[in-house]
Amino acid sequence: MFRGWVRLRVARARRKHARTCAAQARTHVLTQTPQKPPESNRHRAAVQSRALRQSLARLRLDALSYKLPSPMRCMCASEARAVGGMDSGAVVVLDAHSDNALRSLHARAHAGAVAAVDFFSPADDGVFASAGASDGLVKLWDTATASEAAALPVASAVGALAYCVRMRENLLLVGTSRGRSVVLDARSGASSHALAGHEGAVLSAAWSPLRAHEAATGGADGCVRLWDLRRAAAFVHSLDALDQSDARAQGKRQRLVGPQQAASLVRAHASRVVALDFALGGNDIVSLGAEGALRLWGRCAGSFRNAFADLPPVHGGFALGTRLALVPGCDCAVAVASGGAELCALALRSGELVNAGAGAGHTRRVAALACCEGGRVFSADEGGQLLVWDCRDDDDGDDGDDGDDAQMRHDGDAWSDA
Repeated sequence: MFRGWVRLRVARARRKHARTCAAQARTHVLTQTPQKPPESNRHRAAVQSRALRQSLARLRLDALSYKLPSPMRCMCASEARAVGGMDSGAVVVLDAHSDNALRSLHARAHAGAVAAVDFFSPADDGVFASAGASDGLVKLWDTATASEAAALPVASAVGALAYCVRMRENLLLVGTSRGRSVVLDARSGASSHALAGHEGAVLSAAWSPLRAHEAATGGADGCVRLWDLRRAAAFVHSLDALDQSDARAQGKRQRLVGPQQAASLVRAHASRVVALDFALGGNDIVSLGAEGALRLWGRCAGSFRNAFADLPPVHGGFALGTRLALVPGCDCAVAVASGGAELCALALRSGELVNAGAGAGHTRRVAALACCEGGRVFSADEGGQLLVWDCRDDDDGDDGDDGDDAQMRHDGDAWSDA
């Protein structure tokens, strides 16, 4: 009987304790201030993209202007630096966070003109690669000292160059004038793949930032070809401007004209592909043709289809030229107007012009274009003039962080110190 009484008292105490805890919890919920849910990375990136897109409307010519010893032919940018290749064979390194943008110059990088340049990674700009248009060499450089680190021979003239975004891979995609693209190992210089299929020279190349085995090339034949390095043949398919790449339309086309001729009818552009890159986090591809058509290709069921943002050659009174630079962290791009001497910013998804008419500053045709993180744009024309553009307000940024401090931050990197 005593044991039963003890069990009853314990059960009553447990029920009383449970009611007390429930009442305290209800009181805490009613009295506490509501907390906002944690901000996700996607939402934070969307907010930053909208802010950068609004700042592009203020794109204006900065006070920095330089006269280069030779016209610049190609240019690429990282988060804080840009590098360009000249017709004379020289390479120049530019600093986006310094009042003196010209950081270093190597006058004898290649025997002929520099066809393409690219950084090791957008986040790690300690090493960049340059390709000669006529000497058939791909060289690796230390960005801080502008000294040559290695030279990789290529069998023919080079027209395009792209570093694999995944840093562990150390792969280079080199497009040649013979219609082939070669995948080189930057550590050994050996060729692992030979991607053949273009009828003309390969003029543009890009690696996917999401998949290290996925790459794209654009040629003088107007084709944009996708490659998967895990496959034996590596070729996946060609992008079709008519959006008839589905199995039913492709089979009908093969029955009418034959397999080989059907494959030759697939074109991404009516003219040569002058610019190509993976955009919007790697889920889409942006290509620019010499005819002025800018196309956005969206990923769909493992392939890419012509998306709704298919800009005509003339859009909003502006005809696009042959130079394009994507804005990091934003769904916008900076392009050159058809006249060749004026810049404009446009949204990739909608095609609307974010900034038009404020990018006049060159007297000759723009030959190279690059955009760093934060909205600083470098442009160089055929006359050797280098202009710096900025879309930030005068009050943006920390006043205590001047150009000298930024230059000191980038003087030492893992590549130069090793």
